[in-house]
Amino acid sequence: NASRGATHYSVWISYPIGSELKEYSPAPFAVKTVFTPVYLRFSPDGKLLYLSMYTDLGAETWLLPYPAGTGTPRRIFADVAWNKPVAASWMPDSRRMVMSGNPVPATGEQLWMADVISQTRKQMLASPEISHGTPSVSPDGKHILFARVERNRDIVSLPLDGSPPVNLLATSLQEFAPAWSPVGDQFAYVTRRSGTDELWVRSAEGVWDHPVVTAKEFPNLQALISPMYSPDGSRIAYTALLSGGGRRRSLAISPSGGGTPTIIADGFAPTWFPNPGPMNGALIAFLWLRPDGTLPVAVIQVGSDRMPSVIIEATPGLGAPEWSPSGEWVAASSARGVELVSTLPFSQPRTLDGLNGAALAWSKDSKTLYGLTFQAAKPTLSSMDIATGKITQIAEYDLAFQPLLENTVTGSIRLSLSPDDKSVATATSRNQSDLWILDGFEK
Repeated sequence: NASRGATHYSVWISYPIGSELKEYSPAPFAVKTVFTPVYLRFSPDGKLLYLSMYTDLGAETWLLPYPAGTGTPRRIFADVAWNKPVAASWMPDSRRMVMSGNPVPATGEQLWMADVISQTRKQMLASPEISHGTPSVSPDGKHILFARVERNRDIVSLPLDGSPPVNLLATSLQEFAPAWSPVGDQFAYVTRRSGTDELWVRSAEGVWDHPVVTAKEFPNLQALISPMYSPDGSRIAYTALLSGGGRRRSLAISPSGGGTPTIIADGFAPTWFPNPGPMNGALIAFLWLRPDGTLPVAVIQVGSDRMPSVIIEATPGLGAPEWSPSGEWVAASSARGVELVSTLPFSQPRTLDGLNGAALAWSKDSKTLYGLTFQAAKPTLSSMDIATGKITQIAEYDLAFQPLLENTVTGSIRLSLSPDDKSVATATSRNQSDLWILDGFEK
């Protein structure tokens, strides 16, 4: 709805079905930025509407009296910092719910029997390595149908000569979001080895492996996204999704050897200005989450209290920006193609056709953009000549290769060019999902 002068997102109802939509009011849960998923469930007696969604303070759960005006919407389980919106299914008594979620900093989803009146909950299944999601209670309340999901995340290298993907880090643990260091034979990545997202650094040969960011630095951590080394390799910028007050989508910087993080802005997908000299990595381009909820590409000076400066206005499908090694360009993929900005000095962006919605990475000489198109029938790796706009297909992968959608907020993934300029790294996702029925839980 944009009727108040600024776009906001809320709950709308059509009753009778097919009639004009009307916004539920009052709406203390309304937000300026759209996030998914969102869960809405009417209680069996039709008097309550359950809502769970991302807000500016994190994932929240609400009860909305129905029809609107018969009571005041109230937040439930406000003392729980959920790691994501909570799927739920009502019990027949319209008082209890089977909820699927986890308090931060844990990842995944677990089943809980929750009483929305007493605000109490009890875990039903304890299995931290397995997720139990999207519950559905049978009409008689005696059975619970749910999805049992095992997730596998591996880091792979995509050779730029078109040969098949090669495992860079593939274990029984979940590893993703790789970022090669510009100096030294090492890369940063995100792992869930401790049950929550952690940022680690590893040597290419696997001789050593150590943590950089854990739940100790961010006790209210929901997720870590898109690490990126500074040009000298001494720092790593990333996004920490947090629950609670303050900046929830915190663009942060940590020393690559570990230490206290510094939060610099509210946004996603940082990329550093690469040129040596007085600036030496002191500029970062990123997807800035503006107060009005839009996501343009902006530039911020590290250590400055100045507001970010927009260089690419928000446009549909705008993805992670990538600064060229020469420092001449910032590129970001969108639904229209590649948005390209000259940065010496900054100029108006122009759009290059092709590589629409792709994950991008620059060649070392800054003359070529590599793009992984991951939303097509088959994932495809291509190159774009910046001077001519010519696109050349490098490799097409079968459906067994599924790139991991690292950032569900921006709907994007990232590529990282290897130190030898011969491959790009990314993460893959393989899920095993089965339907199970839980009985006897009322005993």
